[in-house]
Amino acid sequence: NPYGAMQGGLIAAAVDNTLGPLSMLVAPPNVTRRLEITYSRPATLDMDYITVSARLASRDGRWLEFRADVRDSGGTRLARAKARHWILEE
Repeated sequence: NPYGAMQGGLIAAAVDNTLGPLSMLVAPPNVTRRLEITYSRPATLDMDYITVSARLASRDGRWLEFRADVRDSGGTRLARAKARHWILEE
């Protein structure tokens, strides 16, 4: 964008692109019902890359809850996310 930072929606897309395949390994088929992102710092042009790390936080019946962190190449957290997924079929 004009400020030399990655737009928040693109960071959210990177998180969603990580959580989707992970969720399909955990319990296919399922869908994202809610995705929440909290931004801490901007991803800027001087960063070599960003990394999204995700994990399954809990499972309650047909509900899955995931957590994710977005970090720069130095390990500084740029954003964190939580997502709630619904398993379509048992």
